[in-house]
Amino acid sequence: MKKCGKLEKRRAERDELVGASYFHAIKAPDTPLDPYQVDTQVENFSKFSAKMDNTVKQMHGTAQELCKKYSGSYKREFSKLASTFKELGDTFEMETSPSIKVTGNTYEEIGNLYGDQPRNDLEPFGDILHEYKGILASWPEIVQIQKGATQKKKEHQKLMEEGKLPAESVMAIARRTDIISYAVLAEITHFQQEQVGEFKNMIQDFLQEQVKFYLKIAEKLQCALDLYNT
Repeated sequence: MKKCGKLEKRRAERDELVGASYFHAIKAPDTPLDPYQVDTQVENFSKFSAKMDNTVKQMHGTAQELCKKYSGSYKREFSKLASTFKELGDTFEMETSPSIKVTGNTYEEIGNLYGDQPRNDLEPFGDILHEYKGILASWPEIVQIQKGATQKKKEHQKLMEEGKLPAESVMAIARRTDIISYAVLAEITHFQQEQVGEFKNMIQDFLQEQVKFYLKIAEKLQCALDLYNT
């Protein structure tokens, strides 16, 4: 097993298609791209991804904070409220004393619901946001590779115009730049299409679990209220 592991490691170390070299394995259309359109699309996406990265980080942090509050302070506060109702039930010697004690038990149960709830909504919600944090963190490097290739192409075109490079060399560089641009634009399109559906599903799932959660609470409170109407 150790030998196999070492072999895999050596293969990975010898892998020539790592980082920017990965683009050498891509087959792209022969049609040259419009540099202006490419630069505009990449720049617009770069601004969008930076803004989305900031928003996702904030949302992920908020989800983590709520997780702690649900299982910590919220649960504790409902437990305190439950204790006060139970003490009130013990203090009064009247017909409603049992109902008051049940109200205390109800708030204890609600506190437990808060403690258990994050696993149903906030944790899955946060897990997806965490994945997107990783994906979005990789985009600046990808964009920089594309911009670097474009800049190199411009520099070589200038050298050709000055008679310092043959046209064939510049054409080869232009082709490699187009391959990189085709790949980056394809990834941008794929990411934008995927994130719309994934975020829609993520928010729907979160809201559905929140609705179930608060309906449970409402049902328990209604049962406690009904005790006072009998």
